[in-house]
Amino acid sequence: MDIEGVSPATVLTIISEIGPKGFDKFPTAKHFTSWMIIAPNNKISGGKILIPF
Repeated sequence: MDIEGVSPATVLTIISEIGPKGFDKFPTAKHFTSWMIIAPNNKISGGKILIPF
């Protein structure tokens, strides 16, 4: 529980969503963060970050 900003309740929520063996579904940490929608948006055009909305 040494990850700053991650409480035990957050960990339990993630585990309840993906299941105890759910991390095996993701080949890399990048795939997992993308699924969680916490990966940064790197779409840039003309030096500006494009917002998907």
